Amino acid sequence: MKSYKIIRRSTWWSTNRLLKSVEKALHNSSKDGWNIESIAFGTDLLMLPNAFITLSKIEGQQ
Repeated sequence: MKSYKIIRRSTWWSTNRLLKSVEKALHNSSKDGWNIESIAFGTDLLMLPNAFITLSKIEGQQ
């Protein structure tokens, strides 16, 4: 069975800081055995940049 999780990252300062945060989250998640399904970038109601990362993992894998 496949498990999914969604990680949200946002920043008050800049899109470059958001990109660094997303890269770090992807690196850490992939080391833990998660596969990247999708990444979506956008803004919220306050126009703050944010990203949603969808990860999957087959149950039984580390």
